[in-house]
Amino acid sequence: MASDGRLRLPEPLLDVRLFAHRVVSGALGVFLLAATALGGVYLLITQYLQLVEGLSPLRARLWVLPAAALLVLVSTASPILARRVRPGRLIAAELAVQVIGYLMLTQVGATGGLPLWSRASSSSTRPSPRPRR
Repeated sequence: MASDGRLRLPEPLLDVRLFAHRVVSGALGVFLLAATALGGVYLLITQYLQLVEGLSPLRARLWVLPAAALLVLVSTASPILARRVRPGRLIAAELAVQVIGYLMLTQVGATGGLPLWSRASSSSTRPSPRPRR
């Protein structure tokens, strides 16, 4: 990987020796795991809303939009909080909240509707699920 001269540049874009530090590699590993889990949950939620609840792709994405907006808000607030709270504790708290959310998702039934989300749209305004072929 470094045979193309990146380690010899006076100012490389990324010093690959940074990955040799256990703390950096561990933090990146946890971040990769959390980001993969979050992407999977977003995929599963939108699939649930489309296939089980019968929502259009646009409406399903609009249901997920508040969570995405909250993700942006938390992502911008985390560096500010990291100045006041030890980063290790902050990351642990954020991962704990993420796990709690995943555990809440395990309570969603296939026929129970949207129990964990707002019931702003009544069942009469929701389109019926498409029949299976």
